[in-house]
Amino acid sequence: MENKELIKEFIATIEADMEEMGFEVHNNNDTMTTIEIETDTVPVDVVVGIVAEEDGFFVHVEGANFYELPEKMSMSLFVLLNEMNSESIFVKYSTNYELNQVTVAADAMVYADTCVKTCRNLIARVAAGAEYCYPILQAFKSKK
Repeated sequence: MENKELIKEFIATIEADMEEMGFEVHNNNDTMTTIEIETDTVPVDVVVGIVAEEDGFFVHVEGANFYELPEKMSMSLFVLLNEMNSESIFVKYSTNYELNQVTVAADAMVYADTCVKTCRNLIARVAAGAEYCYPILQAFKSKK
């Protein structure tokens, strides 16, 4: 099977799994999908993108729309994000100025036989990362 078709199949399988678990899914295209996840503390939109590479497939999973950046950015926010990044080996926190959001992301290189399982794992890690950092960011915001 051609890589484009494999990626399309991976995305369809991930969407079906997430819908079966009760999450709302929005298909962006054949290589990307968005899943709305309601964690215990905060809702997060998780975007899954898959690209074919020479050695396998590159998977990028990113969570957004859970924390809006303050109007006046301070260096202390970047220090806080760096501290969270140094404590986390599975996800990375960053700012996305286009979305005016803090985002949480995870990446992996995978083979065809592990792609869907790895995507499920990364989706869970990104959602957990958003759930973890949300109260920390809220406390940071209230100090300002």
